[in-house]
Amino acid sequence: MTAFDDDIALDLRTLVENLPGNIVRRVLHADGRFTYAYLSQGLSEIFRMDPAEITASDDVDFHWIHVDDRAAFRKALLESARAMTNLDIENRVIGSDGVTRWVRSIARPRPGPAGSVIWDGVALDATEKRRAEDEMRAAVARAEAADAAKSRFLAAASHDLRQPLQAMRFHLGAIEHLVTDPRATRSMAHLRDCLGSMQDLLGSLLDVSRLDAGVVTPQPETVTLAQLADRLGAEFAALARARGIALRLDAGQAALRIDPALAGTVLRNLLQNALRFTPDGGRVALRLRHRRGQLVAMVADSGPGIAPADRARIFEPFARIGTPAQDGATGLGLGLAIVTRLTALLGGQVRLRSRPGRGSAFRVTLPARLAEEAPADAAPSPPAATGLAGLSVLVVEDDPRVAEALTTLLDLWGCAVTPCTRAREAEAALAGAAPQVVITDFRLAGGRSGLDLLRALRAQAGVAFGGIVLTGEGDRDSLRAIGAEGFLTLHKPVAPARLRAAIGTALRGLDR
Repeated sequence: MTAFDDDIALDLRTLVENLPGNIVRRVLHADGRFTYAYLSQGLSEIFRMDPAEITASDDVDFHWIHVDDRAAFRKALLESARAMTNLDIENRVIGSDGVTRWVRSIARPRPGPAGSVIWDGVALDATEKRRAEDEMRAAVARAEAADAAKSRFLAAASHDLRQPLQAMRFHLGAIEHLVTDPRATRSMAHLRDCLGSMQDLLGSLLDVSRLDAGVVTPQPETVTLAQLADRLGAEFAALARARGIALRLDAGQAALRIDPALAGTVLRNLLQNALRFTPDGGRVALRLRHRRGQLVAMVADSGPGIAPADRARIFEPFARIGTPAQDGATGLGLGLAIVTRLTALLGGQVRLRSRPGRGSAFRVTLPARLAEEAPADAAPSPPAATGLAGLSVLVVEDDPRVAEALTTLLDLWGCAVTPCTRAREAEAALAGAAPQVVITDFRLAGGRSGLDLLRALRAQAGVAFGGIVLTGEGDRDSLRAIGAEGFLTLHKPVAPARLRAAIGTALRGLDR
C-alpha cells in the first residue's frame, strides 16, 4: 500500500469517525448469530456504549435494547434479510449510564460470504425527535379534549338553558291569558320578542356544538325549491314588513333530493344576517335554482357591504363586524360560521361578493339531484285548538319549573291536568280514567324516553290518546320514531300558541 493509499485510508477513517451518529456494520450469519464487524466512536459519544465490547462478541443478544423493543428489532432484521429490503426502525436503547435513549437504525442489506447478510448503515439519536413528537401528540390530544369539552359544554349549556326558557314561555302565555291592560299587553309583546331572541342565540350555540361534535348527518328528502322558499318567507315576512324591507323570493318548482333541514338552516342564517344588516326600507332577495346537479342559492341585500379586509374573518366563529341596522339586534357572530360548516358537510361551497356601501351577495352551491317524483303536498298548518275546557291532560315533566308553568297554562285553558314528574307516577295515574292527551318530555329521569313512556301508557290504557313529546333533541332517528308511532314532536322552547295548535292536531288524530 502506498503512502497515498495510507492517506486515503486515514481520511476515510477520520471521516467515518466524525460523521454524526454511529456508523454500523452488522452481520447475520448463516447459523442465525448476529455480530458487529464495525461500530464507530459515535456509539460511545452519543449512546454511552463501548464499541469494542460489542464487536468482540461472536453472538450478540442485543441486551442494550429495551426489553419491550428487542423482539421487534430482531424481527425487523430478519425480515430485512429475507426480502433484502432496507432496514429503518426506531427503538429504545439503555446506555451504560442507565439513560434510555431513542435510536433510529437505517441500513441497507447485501449478501455476504458463506450465506451471511451484511448491513452497512447508521444509528442516529432520535431522542429529541421522539420527545417533540410525543409533545405534539400530547398537545393534539389536549386540544381535541378541550374541543370535545367545549362541544359538550355548549350542548349541555344549551339544553340546560332551554328548560328555564321553556318555563318562561309557558308562564308568559299564562300571564298573557290574564292581562287585558293595553300597556301590559305591549310589555308582554316586548318580552315575547326578547324570549325569541334568546331562543335564536341558544339555537346557534346548539347548532355549532352539534357540528363540532360531528353528530350531524345529512338526511336527504324530496322537497321543491318553492317549498324551501315558502317556509323561509313565512318565517321572515313579518320582520321584513315591520322594517319596510322588500323581501323578494324567487324559486322554481324543481323537486330535489336534499336535506331540507340543513339546507334550510344555511339559507335561514344567510337571510337572518341580511335582514339584520339591511337598513329599514332596504331590499333583501333570495333566489333558488337547480343547475347541473346543484342547488344554487343567492341571498343578496342592500346593506352596507363588507370591507375586503373583513371578508375572510366574517366566516370565523364569534366574528362580529359592523353595526346591525336593526336597533337592539343581537347575535353571537355564529351565523356565517354555521353556514360554512353546514355547506362543507353537505359537500358544497359558499362565496361572497360585496361592494362597500352597495350591499352583499352570498352564493351557496349544494349537491342536489332531481327527485324522480314530486313530494306530496304538505298538509296546511292546523289552526289553534279552541274549546279545551274539560280536556283531560296528563303532563310528564321532571323539571319542576317547566312542569309548574305548563300545568298553570293548561289550567288557564280550562284543561283538567294531572302533573307527574316521574314515569312511574304517570303509569300509576293511568289506573283511573285514561287522559285524552299526554304531554311528556323526551328525556325523563331514570334513562327512559318520552316515547318509551307513551308506548307503555298506550299498552296499559288500552284506548287511544293523543301524544305530544317536548324535546330539545335533534336526533333524526328519534324524531322519526316518534312520528311513526302517531305522536307529535315539539322542539323546546315551545310557544304556547304552537302547543295549543298541537293539542288540536292530536285530538283530530283520534277522530280518524
